Amino acid sequence: MLAHDRKRCKRYDIPGDAHALTFSCFKRLPLLSHVRTCQWTLDALGQGRIKGLFDLWAYVIMPEHVHLVVLPRPSVKISTILKSLKQSVANRALSWLKNNAPEFLRTLEDVQPNGDRAYRFWQRGGGYDRNLRSVEDIHEKVNYVHNNPVRRGLVDKASFWRWSSCRAWETGEDTPIAIDRASLPAKIVLACTFVRHGNMLAKRNHGTRHPPGGGQVEIDNACTLGAMLALRKHVARVWSACVAPSLACLPFSPPFAWPVPGFGSSVFACAASSRLCGRRSRQSAARPAWLR
Repeated sequence: MLAHDRKRCKRYDIPGDAHALTFSCFKRLPLLSHVRTCQWTLDALGQGRIKGLFDLWAYVIMPEHVHLVVLPRPSVKISTILKSLKQSVANRALSWLKNNAPEFLRTLEDVQPNGDRAYRFWQRGGGYDRNLRSVEDIHEKVNYVHNNPVRRGLVDKASFWRWSSCRAWETGEDTPIAIDRASLPAKIVLACTFVRHGNMLAKRNHGTRHPPGGGQVEIDNACTLGAMLALRKHVARVWSACVAPSLACLPFSPPFAWPVPGFGSSVFACAASSRLCGRRSRQSAARPAWLR
């Protein structure tokens, strides 16, 4: 295959963007089906974290490829991350083969476009690289990565797969390697629900119920004007004390939207946005008057 015929992976090193990465073994061979090669891959991921190249949010090592969800540290390019990970594993694997199974090296021989011959552990090319710019995309990719072994029929439950970060997320333990839980943006939803009778709010003294966490405020059946005002003040307190500080530090910008209220009830939900504070002028019109 000529050099200009090879597929090229476009990369967009945008500061603050997380990345979903996939790279495969040479000729899609199951080179990662051995404990030693999986452990070498884990070692490379751990060293990448220690060197400060990226925050590691999710990974899975499949028999012939690797999936990652990472957040590059400032000024670190994806190509630098991949080079560090792939070279470390390839050097250890090829060294082991030369000393223990030299006859297998023929399987990894690759004729390069210029005619030179080399041994490869990883498939040539950039693999898969997708920028993740919203909280929803990040969590969807993390789930996708963890469920790979289940979709392949290798295990019944994602956390049963040994070479994955799923168990670390479920148990809170940094095994087999540490992950960066603190920097992963959480899904934050603030919801308020009202139940109406026709076009008028019935005047009953049910008041408001304020759960301890403040995540949701609900008025059953009807409410008074006083309850409405109390609700508005409570939501404002929850927003300023709990939600806004979390949004300000997130490097992601998920969509901000208010679902259309239904006929029988009015439901307003706010999806967390990292740039909310800087975009109030444009977004304030989308918020209902009682929350402004």
